[in-house]
Amino acid sequence: MSSQDFVENIFYYGVNITDKLYLVSSESNCVPANDQLDIELKNKQISYSNFSAAGLTRYLSGDKIDLNELFNTINEYIEKYIYFTDKRMPRLITIWIMATYVYRIFDNFGYLWITGEKQSGKTELIDIIQPIAFNGISTVSISVSSLFRIIENDGVTLLIDEFERMSKYDKEKYGELMSILNSGYKKNATVIRSEKYKNSFKPTMYSTYSPKLFSGINKIDDVLNDRSIKIKLLKKPASVNLPRRRLRELQPRLSGIRDNLYIFGLTYAKELLEILNNFETLIPVPAFINNRELDIWESLLSIAYLINHQSDNSKLMTYMIEFAELCYKEKIDYNLTENETIKLLKVLNAYRSENEADILEEKLSYYIANKLFEFFKDSEEYSWMEKRNSLTKLLREKLEIRIKQIRHKGDREFYYIVDNTKMDNYFESYKEQIFD
Repeated sequence: MSSQDFVENIFYYGVNITDKLYLVSSESNCVPANDQLDIELKNKQISYSNFSAAGLTRYLSGDKIDLNELFNTINEYIEKYIYFTDKRMPRLITIWIMATYVYRIFDNFGYLWITGEKQSGKTELIDIIQPIAFNGISTVSISVSSLFRIIENDGVTLLIDEFERMSKYDKEKYGELMSILNSGYKKNATVIRSEKYKNSFKPTMYSTYSPKLFSGINKIDDVLNDRSIKIKLLKKPASVNLPRRRLRELQPRLSGIRDNLYIFGLTYAKELLEILNNFETLIPVPAFINNRELDIWESLLSIAYLINHQSDNSKLMTYMIEFAELCYKEKIDYNLTENETIKLLKVLNAYRSENEADILEEKLSYYIANKLFEFFKDSEEYSWMEKRNSLTKLLREKLEIRIKQIRHKGDREFYYIVDNTKMDNYFESYKEQIFD
């Protein structure tokens, strides 16, 4: 149990009351977090507790929220200060923010990737999301040693700005964040770190699962791309005027939004689980949303379905599926141009279609290294290559192709050695992108 959890069909938030941890539940009660509870308490302290006393009182008194009104309030707040070229974007961000308050219901939770040119509003958007996302916190204010503990204890929504710059000026934090991002979209994700204990160090396991958003990076690797939903911002035209956001004046309103989001989670957690358990029956998922895509869209589509059926916002699901398809197509295009594995496979497939293996065994094919290197150099994708070592490294890292010097027919040559079974598996996995 951290600051949010779903245990035996009951949803909980941890809240601090007079410096003591209490659990407020979807059963409309609030009890001290102590050993007499029937649930396991991994932590008896939390650092972040944003459910106000007024909001908690409202909930325990039976106050209900209008789901459509909550959605519209957040959506309008976001749209007021950020220029969007696609009105589906703020709607998606709104649902993502709502989902952060119930992320523990889901087995996976997709990241938001905010990209765009300078002065397009990336940092402003993060500043808008932070105070209303569940335990939203910027990595700027977190030390490396605290990162893992606050995710484990507080289930924070991690907001990572200027990610690309961090890789240059704070490599330690960048490395830690990458280890978190590589695993932290899955509920059972953990990492093991050596923590100081008395006069020695001991291995400590931390959960890395929580909502996350990152910006300030224009290119990401294919693994992170698969786990993210891209929001591309453009610099607003001079003719568009947006009001200045005054945080001091907005604080009371933002506090009210947070309270309503907590009440949303406590009120609708069980209904969301029911939708999730009957997802394929209730929600007509298009064919392009495969299992990998579903990992990042399931939470958002479930909440869109809930809002659709609790209000007159009947087009919301349509907007989300449309945007999911747009993101999927962009991801395919991105993979074709940026995914090194796909580029290697496309050129290698072209070579194999024109050239037989120089040596062929039952499970292995041998290609003269210099011939294959010259072919890659002549391709559009790898015209930049000057040394064979560059190709050797890529083939080894991406496709498990090794190089070896072999004597054949009296001559000694370097050959690239291809495991035919492995290569067939690679081509099968990426056939949509390679043979389009």
